[in-house]
Amino acid sequence: MTNQIKSLLMVFMLLFIGACAEADKSDGVNTSTSEFYLGEDLTIASIDGAVFTSDAVNPLEYNVNSTFSEEQDATALETAIATELENIVKEKLEANNGSEVTIGAYSISGMVSDTSKLTVTIPSTIATVDGEKTESYVFNVEFGGDVPVWDGTVTEPVAPIATASTVTGGVYEIYSPSELAWVIEMSSYHNFAGDTVVLKRNIDMNSLPITGLINFAGRFQGNRKEIRNLNISYESEDNIGFIRTMGSGGQIDNLTITGIIKGKDNVGGFIGQANGSVTVVDIKNYTNVIGNHYIGGIVGRAGIEEIAESDDTIDISRSINRGYVAGVSYTGGLIGSSYNIVKIDNSSNRGVINGGGYTGGFIGSSKLNSTLDISRSTNHGAVTGADNTGGFIGSSEEHTTIGISNSTNRGAVTGTTNTGGLIGYVYNYVTLDIDNSPNSGAVNGTNNTGGLLGYVYSYVTLDIDNSSNRGAINSNSHAGGLLGYVYYYVTLDIDNSSNSGAIKGTSHIGGFIGYTYYYITTDIDSSSNSGAITGTGSYIGGLIGAVGTYGALDIDSSSNRGVITGVGSIGGLIGYMYYVAIDIDNSSNSGAINATSDHTGGLIGYVQGKYANIDNSFNSGNIAGTKNVGGIVGYSDNGVYIKLKNVHSYAMKITGTTHYVGGFIGFYYGAMTVENSYWLHDAGKGFGTVKASGNIVPRGTYKKLSVGWYKKAANFKDWSFNSSTGAWKLTNKKFPTLRNLPVAP
Repeated sequence: MTNQIKSLLMVFMLLFIGACAEADKSDGVNTSTSEFYLGEDLTIASIDGAVFTSDAVNPLEYNVNSTFSEEQDATALETAIATELENIVKEKLEANNGSEVTIGAYSISGMVSDTSKLTVTIPSTIATVDGEKTESYVFNVEFGGDVPVWDGTVTEPVAPIATASTVTGGVYEIYSPSELAWVIEMSSYHNFAGDTVVLKRNIDMNSLPITGLINFAGRFQGNRKEIRNLNISYESEDNIGFIRTMGSGGQIDNLTITGIIKGKDNVGGFIGQANGSVTVVDIKNYTNVIGNHYIGGIVGRAGIEEIAESDDTIDISRSINRGYVAGVSYTGGLIGSSYNIVKIDNSSNRGVINGGGYTGGFIGSSKLNSTLDISRSTNHGAVTGADNTGGFIGSSEEHTTIGISNSTNRGAVTGTTNTGGLIGYVYNYVTLDIDNSPNSGAVNGTNNTGGLLGYVYSYVTLDIDNSSNRGAINSNSHAGGLLGYVYYYVTLDIDNSSNSGAIKGTSHIGGFIGYTYYYITTDIDSSSNSGAITGTGSYIGGLIGAVGTYGALDIDSSSNRGVITGVGSIGGLIGYMYYVAIDIDNSSNSGAINATSDHTGGLIGYVQGKYANIDNSFNSGNIAGTKNVGGIVGYSDNGVYIKLKNVHSYAMKITGTTHYVGGFIGFYYGAMTVENSYWLHDAGKGFGTVKASGNIVPRGTYKKLSVGWYKKAANFKDWSFNSSTGAWKLTNKKFPTLRNLPVAP
């Protein structure tokens, strides 16, 4: 079943449910809700037949009939739907002698009469139906009097409240701002554990100063209502938020807040400090949240360092931050810092995030045996910080376990050292699994900058699968389409992933990884780079800029198609390798390579130490450098063993300024086995210069072929061109190419 058909079925099913739902009637306010599910990637075929009913006697029917055939970002899509609804509302209001219709970024409001008001809101949440990602928009139509505005008074709610300090399991129904003020006052000595506070209608706190709930461990049920114009400002105090401290077992759901919240440390839109296990469901923060350290759009700080190894869980689902969040350090769109188990599902940040060190679109920092699980969530907001800044997480350190799946960063990320599209810094005994989670936001840093991760350091196990970067990367040194810098005993597995973002920097720049160093085991499979790579220095590669010291690298069925420009030690796959075991199989470069200095190769620029096995691989990109320029390897140093098997280079142009230019290798100084490998006649001789100690062992054939001979499969001895099992294919009299190269992003 196609996504489009599933989307339409979900639309009609949910519209039927929404049309049949009873209106919730309380205090003269009638509410009806209908949900629209949009197809994957925000593509919608149609929305048809939405019915909103205020009551059975006097129904108001709104039929929405719009078509969106192109993918649009969330804001553009919401605006388009809102515009369509505005036209319908205007038409209805004109028929009822309406006097006013206005539309905001995500809402429509109109005066039906002097005493009734129509409001259509378009908040965005994420859902999964039948395994498909969808985006839903909930339209609430509310009829009632004006929203009550707080005058600074305090009123005790009507029964069932008796002696609040002794009642447990009670229900506190809030109909007015003054009743909320009473609950806030009570929270200074009663934490409401086991109780439920229910907000029965929208209320306006009138921007008058108020403390927020001091200590709360019950359930605050928002009932899809709003608390508007909160003013909780205590800039010299810690633990500031709508709920200043939430205890274990606390829950907040179905609530929207607006206004401003300011404090010193541990400042959050909904919760300043979370102690114990806390649940947050279907909430929206529009407040601006400002403080110094541990600042979050929803939760400021979760847990404390002294008891970091607890099983306490912060569970956030179907929730959104749209407020501006600013801090000095440990700043996040959802959570400032966490030492607990954190689950984020179906949630998003759309607010601008400004912080210093440890800044993230979701979480500023997680550390000390914490566990993070992020799924089906998106960051849309711009994230700006200093060291350790990421689109999702600023930093994850010290024995943490992270799973990121089906999530996306779309916001621009700007930091200094250690900046990543998803995570800025990962350090010390961390296990990280990233699955189907792309970045499309631009990433700007000074050093260690990556499309997914900035800096990965010390005993980390990292698995990246079905993920990509499409954002532009700008940095000085150590810049990569996926990772900037990987150092010290790291195991890295990259599968079915890609980069298409342009990458600019100085040195150590790669389409996937800028630099790996010291006992790094890397496996790259079925992955590709198509982004242009431009450096003002050396060590630049289509996949990896530089690979160094005592590691192992295995590249299989992967390719570079991006144009590469730099100074020296530049390769179509790897710029520079030092004392590393490298195996390259079924892989290729087709991007042009332009160097202004030495050591330039179609697959590897500079090989120094240990060995490189290259099998069933080719280069077709034109290469220009000075000296030591080769179709496969630019320069091979003393003590290196290279094996070429079933390899060919059909670059039309391989040029250098001296005689160290070859169809295979520009300058060779070591031991080599060449088996059944070929280069294009126009590239000149196969080896530019072979040192006296160089030892080439031929097996089978290796020779140059003319263009005409190159296009005949029979001329490639012992190569497999079998249509189902062969590694190679040759069609329409073109040059041989690999059968299973990854599809360009």
